[in-house]
Amino acid sequence: MDARPSRLEVDLRGVDILSGRQKTLSVQNRYAGDVGDFMKFGLLRHLAAAATSGGAGMAVGLNWYLVPDEAHNADGRHIAYLHPTNSWHPSLEACDSDLMRRLAWVVAHGHSVEALEASGALPAGCRTHREMLDPASGPTGRQGWHTRALMALEGPEVVFADPDNGVRTAATRSKSHKYATVEELADYARRGQSLVVYHHADRSAGVETQAQRRLAELASGVGQRSVGTVIARRGSCRFFLVTASDGHHERLATSLDQFAARWFRHADLVR
Repeated sequence: MDARPSRLEVDLRGVDILSGRQKTLSVQNRYAGDVGDFMKFGLLRHLAAAATSGGAGMAVGLNWYLVPDEAHNADGRHIAYLHPTNSWHPSLEACDSDLMRRLAWVVAHGHSVEALEASGALPAGCRTHREMLDPASGPTGRQGWHTRALMALEGPEVVFADPDNGVRTAATRSKSHKYATVEELADYARRGQSLVVYHHADRSAGVETQAQRRLAELASGVGQRSVGTVIARRGSCRFFLVTASDGHHERLATSLDQFAARWFRHADLVR
């Protein structure tokens, strides 16, 4: 890590950081380093931290659910939080100053999951699966992709699934590559791994109602106990749904309480 910037005043090439606008977009890697990543990795790093620091002390694996670029929209631009003049910056930095520095490095070095993995933003020892999920590969291709993900993520106590949009019961509707399926997630649960799953908020109901509903659906679908949903309110509103395998519930529940207390300006915990 010595070659990486030690300060936040890095050269953010190709980015107008004051406005948070990215001048060029790559693939869905374009999200790398945005405020959503700060919330995501803040949570994962917390869960991996020792209990003496408020964490759960659990090994973490990450399935990126990486998909091809969508250049038709303006997503991937929420990076203004990195600048010290941004109104969110001081309180976010207070939550995890080391993570702030590492994500600034990512924004300066290519907006990619490869940069994220190289930056030290992920929890120490985090296993990852970053094979592209090709929407043209069909059901057989997706099953092969999923099988390889299971092999890559065997071992960690907690698996984080990071699909673009969230969870569906089956991969049979349009844009299915942007979702994790309950069946896929249940394969991790069946071998004793607890889950943290990204889900994007929509307009179907109030945010807390959605959070509780999605958590209950996931827990029932994978056969685990619900722990809680972290509602991240910076950038677009998103959920991190947490379910526990046998033996993990108390550790995860206690750790989520500590996370909510530390990050209260930017996230809520509902059960």
